Amino acid sequence: MKDDGKQRHLTRKITLSEAGIAKRLRVTAEGDVIIFGSDDRVIEPATDTRTVFYERPNKIKHQTETISKNGYGSMSGLLELARHDCVFVLDTNTRSMHGRRVSITFFLAVKVSIEGGKAVCRALESHAHVFEFHDVHGNPELLALHFIAQANMEAAQRAGSSGIALITDSELGKHKAFVARTDPIYEGHLLPEGFNLIYASADTGKELPNLLIRQCDKQAAILLEKTANDPMTDEGFLDCPYAPGVRYRYRKPPILDSYIGEVPTMYPEPGSCMKVVFRGDGPGEHMEFDLKLPGDQPTRG
Repeated sequence: MKDDGKQRHLTRKITLSEAGIAKRLRVTAEGDVIIFGSDDRVIEPATDTRTVFYERPNKIKHQTETISKNGYGSMSGLLELARHDCVFVLDTNTRSMHGRRVSITFFLAVKVSIEGGKAVCRALESHAHVFEFHDVHGNPELLALHFIAQANMEAAQRAGSSGIALITDSELGKHKAFVARTDPIYEGHLLPEGFNLIYASADTGKELPNLLIRQCDKQAAILLEKTANDPMTDEGFLDCPYAPGVRYRYRKPPILDSYIGEVPTMYPEPGSCMKVVFRGDGPGEHMEFDLKLPGDQPTRG
């Protein structure tokens, strides 16, 4: 499929959860995959990573990436979203102004559900949210992610295995370590249990996460520009409990429409073809799927 003239690729990497040789796989009408072991029992994945990207002269550009840890993902990427009890989408814009390094994080909470063959996205609240941070050490979006997670710990516990997803366009290369809780997400703090990270680019891509984060990026940029043009004030600011020396405030939230939109769950489109590669024969073995979307030449062999 062409996206602004770029040929996109969709890959799936499924790491199996147990020893044993994968005997066969089944591809459903929707293009989704189930792997069976030697006893014809379904082998559950330890992780199922779905990535959409396009190639550039020097390196690839990721558009979305989701790591599923509670079952198989999907070719559409929508099943993974719908599994979560809640999805927070955020983007942070930063600029130096008035002698301070000011960061605006715009975020909203949505619920994605599968209804009649479509993924329907609805806002869970009547408004979005805005944080303003001053003089953040390091990456301001990582502080925002930690802040949002800490503020929703009880909701994550109530969600149980469904969990809460955080869609961000920051630090893709560190997502696996953040989700595995081997590396801190900000200043020594690990990503709390019950939260998952989903990467989506704000400047390219046409999937649901891209469309949502692009709106967050747009609104954060508008608010940052307004902040630069307004007189600086300390009204409403508090000391950040997770970052000494950082001040923050919660700004008046914009009103949202409750119904955001819907997209078909059928993906990829007819005419696509898929190349399947199997590697490994024990714990940690994985299947790789390289999907050539319409417009590409079919893979042979």
